[in-house]
Amino acid sequence: MIVPMEVQRIALRKGYLSPGIVLGWRIAAYLEEFFDGLDLLRVQAAKESDMVFSLRLMVAWRRAAPLLLPRGNPTCDLLVYHPVTGTLLLLTGSERQVELPRHVQLLEPRLAGNDLRARTIYRSAVQSLVDRLLVARVEALCSIEEHRLRRLHPAAARVAKVRCRRCDAQVSFHHLWDLDGVLCCLRCTGLPPEWFDRQ
Repeated sequence: MIVPMEVQRIALRKGYLSPGIVLGWRIAAYLEEFFDGLDLLRVQAAKESDMVFSLRLMVAWRRAAPLLLPRGNPTCDLLVYHPVTGTLLLLTGSERQVELPRHVQLLEPRLAGNDLRARTIYRSAVQSLVDRLLVARVEALCSIEEHRLRRLHPAAARVAKVRCRRCDAQVSFHHLWDLDGVLCCLRCTGLPPEWFDRQ
């Protein structure tokens, strides 16, 4: 199967083509279509990977906000927030889609040597997985959970305090968020605080 030019550009930057690079490109294309562009998105990834490298380049090429890595324990592979529409997407299970079969993974130590058979089997397995990822629907490659998330009016009276419905903490009204109809604090939304440090 022919690999799209954008994927080839990413692979050239990374130094190789991998299933993770293809998956990151597919997710970026999905998000770009879902939100009609990547420029307003805020994205947080659970950890560094080929998928994240690919997604990071796609986001950078569209002049979007930089992709963040979390400080704590992430609850999903990717957290995507679109402030204009108030849409929060949680993507999980994507990393399992780029794993090679166990018998192919066991060949990896032999790839550095002159084992031509191991290289051929490995290359064929990678190409097969890349081909599958290029045509599969993104919804079939990972679980996508959609939520509505809006910040209440940030210019509201700063003296008013209310309780977060999730953690019961006292929160200034201008720091409250509406997550699927439940008023909560920023910490309970799961969004990185650094996205809103200047607000």
